[in-house]
Amino acid sequence: MGGSSQNILIAGVVTAVAACTAVLYLLTRPPAVERKRASGSGSGKAMDSKAKSEEELQLDLKKLLAIFHDITTRMQHVVMRLAQEEQRVAQQRAQRGQPPNAQEIQRYLIARFQEAMGEIETQVYGKYNTNEEQVRAAVDFYEDDKELVKAVYTLKSLYNAVMGHQQDLPEVPEHITMQKVLQVLEGTMELLRSTAQEIRDELAGSGVDQHTSPQEFSMQFQPLYAAAIEKARAKLLKDNGIEQDTVLQAAVVKYQQYEEFTVALKKLTEEHNAKMHELGFGVSGQ
Repeated sequence: MGGSSQNILIAGVVTAVAACTAVLYLLTRPPAVERKRASGSGSGKAMDSKAKSEEELQLDLKKLLAIFHDITTRMQHVVMRLAQEEQRVAQQRAQRGQPPNAQEIQRYLIARFQEAMGEIETQVYGKYNTNEEQVRAAVDFYEDDKELVKAVYTLKSLYNAVMGHQQDLPEVPEHITMQKVLQVLEGTMELLRSTAQEIRDELAGSGVDQHTSPQEFSMQFQPLYAAAIEKARAKLLKDNGIEQDTVLQAAVVKYQQYEEFTVALKKLTEEHNAKMHELGFGVSGQ
C-alpha cells in the first residue's frame, strides 16, 4: 500500500467515529424526534436551535440544493474509485501472503470516504461562497423540505454503500458522558501519534525510511501499526468502561448534535492533524 493509503489509515481510526463536517453531521445525526427529546434533557446545548425565518439564514434553499447535488456528483466518482481501491488493497494483502481483513479494509474505505467528503465540502463551499456554519443552519431550517430530503437520501445511499450494512448502534450507557467520549477520542489520537512515531523510528533504525523508501516503509509499517493500535485502543476503551467500539460510535452520534461537543472535537482534530504533519504523516496523504 502506498504512502497515501498508510497516512489515511492512521487518520481513519479517529475519523471513522468522529464525523463532524456539516454533511456527515447530517448523514449520521439521530432522527428529528430523538433530537427533540435530547434537546429537552438538559445534557448540553443542542445544535437544533433553528433559525426562526429565512431572513435569518445566509443560504437559501436553491443554493443549498445546488450544494448537495454538486457534492453528490463528486462523491459518486469517489465511491467508484473506492471500489477499485478495495480490490487493490485485497490484492496487495494476498501478494504479501496476508489473509483478507474485512474490518481493516472497511476502516480504510470509511476513512478515505470521509477524508474525500471533507475536501469536497471545502471545495464546494468555496465555489458557492459559503461555509460549514451556514450550511448547517440552512439544513436545520429546511430539513423537512421534500427536495432536500431527496437530495440527502441520494447522498446517504453513497455513505451507506461505503459504511456497509451495519447493525443498529447500541444504547449509550449513562456513565459514558460527553466528556468521557472526548477524553477517549483525545486518548485515541495520542495513541495514534505515539505508536506511529515509535514504529517509524524502529523501521528507520533497521534502514527502512519513510521518505527514501516510501513503498517498503508502508508495507512494513501498516501491519505493525494496525496490530499495535488495535491492542492499545482495546485497552483504552476497557479502561474507560466502554465495552466495544460500536458503543463509542453510538456515543459520538448521540453527542455530535451538541455544539459544545463538535467545537471541542474540531479543536482536538485540528491539533492532532497538525502534530501528525510534524511527524511526517499528513492526513491528506501529501
